[in-house]
Amino acid sequence: MVNHDEKLKSLNESSKLLKKLHEYGVLNHFEKLPENPSERKKRALVDFLDLLSQEDI
Repeated sequence: MVNHDEKLKSLNESSKLLKKLHEYGVLNHFEKLPENPSERKKRALVDFLDLLSQEDI
């Protein structure tokens, strides 16, 4: 069973992620993504986010 502190930590992390997605203006794009993406689409998104998160861009 997950304790209260772990639940709060998880909610806080989720809140930070949602805030960041909102600040970048991409939350609506993520909401449109399919529930069951193909492995190819998942890999493409991960590769793109990895590239975007590099400091030299």
